[in-house]
Amino acid sequence: MRAARPADITAVHELLHASWVATYGPIMGSDAEALSLARHNERVLSAQLEAGNAFWVAEIDGAVVGHLHAYPKDGMYIDRLHTAAPAKGRGVGSALLDAFFAERPRGERVWLDVLLGNAAAARFYEARGFQHTSTSSACGGLAGIPAQ
Repeated sequence: MRAARPADITAVHELLHASWVATYGPIMGSDAEALSLARHNERVLSAQLEAGNAFWVAEIDGAVVGHLHAYPKDGMYIDRLHTAAPAKGRGVGSALLDAFFAERPRGERVWLDVLLGNAAAARFYEARGFQHTSTSSACGGLAGIPAQ
């Protein structure tokens, strides 16, 4: 696990787009691809990296297989945590969370949204100590997309 570098942006974009469409396509339908291209294009990702946000990657054999992005918002908001399909179940997501938390001040509020219907993500986060506290009609700030 390491902080991302500008040279990682293309790989992060490709990972996010594939993961987003595979995960959210069955829940959101055809909107998933367009939203991913708008939210995860290289220009947006570069700006997030340059802003100094928590922007981490995980590598296996030199390939980017995981990504975590978080930014300050009433504590730290985990905006996304994605793992490449071939790396799922190999501890990549947990390792990214561990690296992220190792850099956080003790007691800092860390929170996230989980898209309603993404039961696997909800189980993953609950197993790592996150608690469901509320629901929202705007997952990750996307109006009309419910979160748990």
